[in-house]
Amino acid sequence: MILARITRAIRTQNWFAVALEFVIVIAGVVIGFQITAWNADRQVVARDAQLISRLTRDLDAMRAANAATLPDTERTYDGWIDLLRALEACEPIDTTQGDIRFAIARYQRTHAPPIYRAAFDEMSAAGAFSALRNEALQEAIVTFYATLERATVIEGAGRVDQLATARLLWPRMAFSMEEDSIQSVGNEEDAVPAAANTLATLDVTAHCGDLELRGAVWEMADINRDFYFETLQTLAEIDAILTELEAIAP
Repeated sequence: MILARITRAIRTQNWFAVALEFVIVIAGVVIGFQITAWNADRQVVARDAQLISRLTRDLDAMRAANAATLPDTERTYDGWIDLLRALEACEPIDTTQGDIRFAIARYQRTHAPPIYRAAFDEMSAAGAFSALRNEALQEAIVTFYATLERATVIEGAGRVDQLATARLLWPRMAFSMEEDSIQSVGNEEDAVPAAANTLATLDVTAHCGDLELRGAVWEMADINRDFYFETLQTLAEIDAILTELEAIAP
């Protein structure tokens, strides 16, 4: 239709009509490109918003998992410190009660919180970090996930050290297992996890001069101290990132 009108205008030498038709054609093309670009931009914005929302959910889930382990991690550390202090004082103590029992029952436990990174990996692959418009936040997120990955590798090595240290403890201890029916739960002082029903008896006064034993107990305390403070650090980093993400949430 437009081509026919232009042809007629040229034949009749109606140059104004020719120019007007050309302007209409060019304007139509430009508007078409603008609409296409606008739709593409809107799709990118929607995708980025969805990825940021998923990243927020992943971080929320990791925060909940770390927060759930924090009390047990702290109590395990406290138990090994209590045992070390008992050896230093060289006074009789019931090692089947309280935090000491809790710590010994968890001697094989390592700090292995889940890492939810599906949204992070997709954002990295799609270049969606540009939507954050905050270089400091981008760097904080990348560093956070890199730190978690390194911690997983380091804790694998720590697991080996933990078991090697435990082997120094076991010859000095007498072990037994409780019946499942008498495991304590709730807020009692000596409550233990359902799976941690080990009883380990150690004659503190008989072994308080054993420096190798003290060193092993200190190593267990040090390992669990690291677990505890790593959990605190992880929670602080997640909270900082979530605060920034909340500020830019659509």
